[in-house]
Formats: sequence, C-alpha cells, structure tokens
Amino acid sequence: MSRLEAPKLPSPVNVSLPINKSAVVVVDMQNDFCRENGELYVGPMVLPTIPKIRTLLEKARSSGLQIIHTQSWYLKDDPRYSNHPRASIIGRGCKAETWGAEIIDELKPSSGEPSIKKTSFDPWFGTNMESILKERKFGSFEHGSVHRNRERNDTNVIITGTVSNACVEKAVIGFYLRGYEIIIPSDCVSANDHYGQELALYQFTRWYGAKLTLSDMIQFI
Repeated sequence: MSRLEAPKLPSPVNVSLPINKSAVVVVDMQNDFCRENGELYVGPMVLPTIPKIRTLLEKARSSGLQIIHTQSWYLKDDPRYSNHPRASIIGRGCKAETWGAEIIDELKPSSGEPSIKKTSFDPWFGTNMESILKERKFGSFEHGSVHRNRERNDTNVIITGTVSNACVEKAVIGFYLRGYEIIIPSDCVSANDHYGQELALYQFTRWYGAKLTLSDMIQFI
C-alpha cells in the first residue's frame, strides 16, 4: 500500500482584529499537560507554545481583549478514577484541587478572566461557557441553524492551548457552531505528535473555516 500524502495546509496569514469583537481562549494549559512530571504530559511540542501564548496574552490584555481559560477538572469521585474499563481512556490526571489541575504559572488567569472547569474534552458540555459569553455580551448565537449563527455573529476567537486534536478541537467546533470566526495561531497550539497536530490544523481550516496564522502575525485594532 502506498503512503498517503498529507494535504498541504494553508500558509499563515496576517490578521487584524477589532478589539471590541475579539477574544483569546486558552485551552487546558495545566501542569498535568504542560510539565514533564505531569500525569498527562503532552510532550515536547507543548513547551515552545508557552512563551508564545504568554506574549499573545500580554498583548491582548494591554489592548483590553476578553480572555477565557479552560481547565480539565475531575472531581475525586469521577468515574474516570474507577477501574471500569470504559470510564477512562486517557489516564487519571487533572484531579480537582491538585497541582496537576492548576493552570501553569506562566499563563495564570488575571483578575476577571474566567476559567471554565470541564469534566470532558468539551468546554461546552455541562459547563457555564455559554452563560459567561452571554453575560459579557460577547457574540450573538442561538440553538438553531449554524449558518444563521454565522450570519448574526461577527465576533472572533483566537484559540490556543492543548491538545490540538482533542480539547482544542472541541473548543473550535463549539465556537464554530455558534457562529464565531475562528483564528488559530499554529505556534500556540500543540498535540502529542506531529500527525495529531497536522490533522487538527487541517480539520480546523478545511471544515470550520479557521484562519491559520502565527502569534506575531496578529494585530488588534
């Protein structure tokens, strides 16, 4: 069988975003994922994204953008910590109130920046993500047509974090369904391996209309 050729990704583009209609989302940059002694360490690909995300956050904060964080957050009685063969497939990290579940020091939320605590890959399922967006009047969406949401919602989200083909992907899908324009700085997202990373970036641009860029190619106006 011949080797499959990976589709070519779009080249990164310069992006200029209005301050009042843009936000940065930081997905699961937690000790268990980002530290070598973490229970669910992603691998070396995550390390160079940390200073890139930090610089982007500094620029976003100084410009007054909204910033939202997510955390995998599993309570001590969560079934994933049981021995049931179907309860967990990725290990037992990110236990609530432990060092591993905390966001790394370099990227700690500033005052007023919410952190969505979630018990699955998905930052929408069973969380207060939607209510936070509505409270902040950030975007306009309804539970109905994806395409009508894209007509009514002209708001942008820059999505960063880990893991690209798991939790980041679920964040991308959720924002896409609600009509947000998605911006992906590829130097600010990471996966366990290059295959997962390339697959995720392909999916984001091919199916969810994401603009692929780099952190230093983003300007706020």
